[in-house]
Amino acid sequence: MLSTDTGFDWPYGMNPYTGYDTGDSLLGIDEAPDPRLPAKERVSAIKSGEDAAVYPFSRLESEPAVNDEIDGEPIVVLFNPGVRSSLDTARIADGRDTGTAGVFESTVDGTTLTFEAGSDARTFNDAETGSTWNVSGLATAGELEGTQLTQIASDDQFWFALAAFFQDPDIRN
Repeated sequence: MLSTDTGFDWPYGMNPYTGYDTGDSLLGIDEAPDPRLPAKERVSAIKSGEDAAVYPFSRLESEPAVNDEIDGEPIVVLFNPGVRSSLDTARIADGRDTGTAGVFESTVDGTTLTFEAGSDARTFNDAETGSTWNVSGLATAGELEGTQLTQIASDDQFWFALAAFFQDPDIRN
């Protein structure tokens, strides 16, 4: 159990970074290290060897299922709305919707699946079997129901933070 009775006078439960999502502050960084995207564009990033592949959320919002390849291997990046920013408003529940992404190998039992947005903003379908999938890479209906895609390590973050660590990352617009 957690308690706010810590002996310190601190406004627990309040966000000390209110407005950070859209403000100009980069928390001590003088300027964004790579101007190819807006500094506070949210991205999903996949480390590949010494490089990184970057999927801007602005692309994922309009194309929620991106079929792609990393190091010659087929992958899919799935995007769902419904995740609130913890840096936007004093209460996280009131923050703007920033969404979230999941990255997966798109091959199941030797067959590479091709994904597209489903009938609602939280589902996806594969063209090969018509199965329905969620952003966690789980088939929830259809021929492949119960099948779990293999997750690829990825990270959702601000562009400026990623660009500070990778030299010329590959932006997949």
